[in-house]
Amino acid sequence: MKTDEIIAQKIKTASSMFETHRVALLEDQELNELLCLYEKAFERVQEEMKKTGAFEFCAECGRAGLSCCGNGMELDCDDILLVLNLLAGVRLPQKRKFPLGCFFLSETGCILKLRPLICRNFLCQDLKNAIGLANTIQIQQSLDEEAVILFKLTQRVKALLSKTSQAA
Repeated sequence: MKTDEIIAQKIKTASSMFETHRVALLEDQELNELLCLYEKAFERVQEEMKKTGAFEFCAECGRAGLSCCGNGMELDCDDILLVLNLLAGVRLPQKRKFPLGCFFLSETGCILKLRPLICRNFLCQDLKNAIGLANTIQIQQSLDEEAVILFKLTQRVKALLSKTSQAA
């Protein structure tokens, strides 16, 4: 099975899970609180990326036709992560934008609000060299909080899906 077929199946599965369990997911107070915490953590990471120059460095690389977000990266996205993105209002793509890029890569970067850890935690050596050690540490520290909340979110969704599946 080709990568695009695998991702299309994952998106289909996640969409079905989301539709089947939509009410339970949207009404769960703990899940909503975690999503709010995640959004704040995500924004802090984005601020650090801008403040340190990493955001512009990565964008410039992308404009040059280079990207760390290569074909195959999307395989790290599981169904639960895609469900969380649907909960966050992300419209998942139906096809790949760039033949050599990740399925979720757009002209403005990643369309996912909740990303696999490999995508959030990867800082290439060129970026580290460009922004320096102190800025690299700042970014990595901001990513830690986001990763912990993401873990809690995935665990909560798994618990809710299991609970609502058993009740059905």
